[in-house]
Amino acid sequence: MYSKIATRNMRRSVRDYSIYFVTLVFGVCMFYAFNSITQQQTVMEMSEVQNRMLELLSILIGGVSVFIAVILGFLVVYANRYLIRRRKREFAIYLTLGMKRRDVSWIIVLETAIVGLLSLLIGLALGYLLSQALLYVTAALFNVKMDMFTFFFSLEAAYKTILCFALIFLISLVFNVISISRCKLIDLLNAERKSEQVTLRNLPLSIVLFIISIGLIIAAYYLLFDNGLLMLDQEFAASTILVCIGTLLFFYSLSGIMLLVGRKRERFYLKNLNMFITRQLSSKANSAWISISLVCLTLFLALTSTCGGFSLVTVFNDSLERSTYYDASITMHYSNIDEPTKGESASVANGEGQTSDSTRSHQLIADPTEIEAAADDHDMQTALNRMVPNWSSLVETTAQMDYYHSPVTWSDLFAMTDYQLTGLLAQADADSIDLSMVKVSQLNELRALTGKEPILLGNDQFLVWCDFEELKGFWHAFLTQNDSIELFGTSLSPVGTELDTTLGQTATSTMDTGVLVVPDEVIPDNLQIDYSLLNVMFSGERADIDPLFNEAISSTFGDFSMRRDVSWPATYMVTAEGIYEQSTGLTAVISYLAIYIGVILLIACAAILALQQLTEAADNIRRYELLTQIGTDRKLLSNALARQIGVYFMLPLTIALCHSIVATIVLQDVIHMFGHLDITWPLVITIALALVIYGGYFLMTCYSSRSLVFNQRR
Repeated sequence: MYSKIATRNMRRSVRDYSIYFVTLVFGVCMFYAFNSITQQQTVMEMSEVQNRMLELLSILIGGVSVFIAVILGFLVVYANRYLIRRRKREFAIYLTLGMKRRDVSWIIVLETAIVGLLSLLIGLALGYLLSQALLYVTAALFNVKMDMFTFFFSLEAAYKTILCFALIFLISLVFNVISISRCKLIDLLNAERKSEQVTLRNLPLSIVLFIISIGLIIAAYYLLFDNGLLMLDQEFAASTILVCIGTLLFFYSLSGIMLLVGRKRERFYLKNLNMFITRQLSSKANSAWISISLVCLTLFLALTSTCGGFSLVTVFNDSLERSTYYDASITMHYSNIDEPTKGESASVANGEGQTSDSTRSHQLIADPTEIEAAADDHDMQTALNRMVPNWSSLVETTAQMDYYHSPVTWSDLFAMTDYQLTGLLAQADADSIDLSMVKVSQLNELRALTGKEPILLGNDQFLVWCDFEELKGFWHAFLTQNDSIELFGTSLSPVGTELDTTLGQTATSTMDTGVLVVPDEVIPDNLQIDYSLLNVMFSGERADIDPLFNEAISSTFGDFSMRRDVSWPATYMVTAEGIYEQSTGLTAVISYLAIYIGVILLIACAAILALQQLTEAADNIRRYELLTQIGTDRKLLSNALARQIGVYFMLPLTIALCHSIVATIVLQDVIHMFGHLDITWPLVITIALALVIYGGYFLMTCYSSRSLVFNQRR
């Protein structure tokens, strides 16, 4: 009998369960699909690097899934609270007809089981279809060819999804049973007439708190702009706390502000049903300000993480094209790093003749590595040609750069310009970092490798070589404000204020923060090389030569990632193909996490707002009946209901957008360190997701609320 009652109740309550059911299906679908990504290497042939990136994605998605499970668990409990409240009068009727509380609880158990089972089955089916699509998305991101259609089902992801949602439903069920068991019969009968307690009615206090909330939010924005996101310090923590408190106070005081603004604008307030809508919204803001505030902050997190994630992907992809011109880059770091002692001086002079002195010189300490290097005249190409099998057939051209410590520190440079660095760059220990320098002849060889004309540098001139975006402004300021720099007794003047931006090496992004390019004769013959860099161009197509080149290098030097010694002529190597594999893997990780977190949080926020508005509509059926009885047109009522829901959805979204815009602007400082950011496409993708999910829930809420109000009214 109980199963028949439960099944019949489910059929009759399709309208009430629709948003709840759709949310559960979406949750199961997303949970399974993204957890199945970690098993995709079983049907794709991936390299070792790609497998490592997929393992990293597996760890991150596993951790994020715990957070997602908590969010969905809260959502399910919250939704069931709405459904139980809607049906308390029904349960009271069961009790008055002689049914025991345990029998009512058993009906709730059966209904929860039916909804849970259906949502799991449909969600897993949709999740399977989505995982099939994600399989090919992953293959495209990792540049893995899928020659034929592959059916892919992850038992591990299915088990994890079933276990997670079974636990969520069990917790929800316990809450439901406890809720019914503690309610008195009189409370169940009068549940529809009982309003939520109003927490704030004092208008002057509302105005004061509203002004304070705006002040706190502005202060949070200022601290965030001032501190940035490069340093997660006390100032960042203060900004986070202030924006949370400011948001809470904003929605806490919103009720009184709505009434104040509405009454001041009489023509608006008295038009149509605006008075009714304003008071409805004010009442709901009074009773649900905590949940609305949490929804707003969660929307802020969803929008920022999604837009920020796609922005990083855009920058990485753009930077990758510019930073992998050379087929390979081999680095030689010398172990005998020289100790600074008092000796020769260096000074930087500005336009007024002021100088900043630094006394440093470098003592050469011989060791076996240096002896080997000296035997080859520190020419890496000579040594590699001798040691690596088939080097000459694999490599067409090379260009070597030797980097030397200059007697100038970064603190010397900072003292000679009024340019203010921010974030991590400003926190660096500038006194302990020497500025590097290279010979102009070697830079010209590197420029020739990229097809550029050589640089003509006089004996008393220097050039700044920098391709790091965040420091270009500093170098322009330095070259504008200073006339000369003295190195090893030679006074050098800048060629101009333009920087050389030739790519220094193959890497994930451009990273030359600033190097002095000087005439060859300025650098003493006995000055120790800090490190050398050999950029390599293959003799054939990169994709064909790269595996042969890697095999030849590995057979000679072994695995660079496992080495801890320093040996001539190579201590580290990267190839463009290897960088592409790592970067595409990182792109996949960021993209998936951004979509996973963003979509789930958007669904949770929209579902909470939808359920609140459905509760509001159910509670106000009598009010709508009264409006009808005094002659209000149905179309006017329908528009009033839609406007009320629209304002309720838009308020937290608007505040969240303000927070997100500020955070995204500040986030650009971090992203600019990896390259130029064009935020157009990340913003378009984020807005599209928000419109589809948030807008979809808004439309479903409007439809369900109208159906609830007008069907009940008849």
